[in-house]
Amino acid sequence: MQSSVLLFAIALAISVGGCAVDKTPPPPPKPNRQVTLEVQQVDSPQPGYLTTYGSNGKMYAYRYAGPTGKDRGNINLKPDDGRDVIIELALNASATLSVDDVQFTDNDGQLSALLQNATRAQVHDKNTSPLNAYYLLKIKDNNAASPGYVYCDPGVVNN
Repeated sequence: MQSSVLLFAIALAISVGGCAVDKTPPPPPKPNRQVTLEVQQVDSPQPGYLTTYGSNGKMYAYRYAGPTGKDRGNINLKPDDGRDVIIELALNASATLSVDDVQFTDNDGQLSALLQNATRAQVHDKNTSPLNAYYLLKIKDNNAASPGYVYCDPGVVNN
């Protein structure tokens, strides 16, 4: 009887110890993606910029830079490892423009936003499954002569 109990205790210790040894630590977080938005009020379309109209009827030109510099702020991620991604958004320095809000289209709950200050925001992507969504930066033009809002919207793709 004692030998059966001893064998059971040894087997239990080996199986518990074996589970602890096989436990793999979680992967490190993915590096943050840096995206910069440049916005300016213009009188005519500008090469290399997207043109839109603000809520004040004025024409604006904007362009996103990053993370590759040529993707207009679009973010493409691979959700296969399930690691969260933080997208750091920075508005170019401007005396009259500020980040007012971050909005989402076609978000299945993986994206959330945090406004940090007048020129910085973050988009948190849980990156758990395929996603084809857009984040939109709502930029406020605080110009006393013609205040209004400008909307700038690149995509987020988890493929």
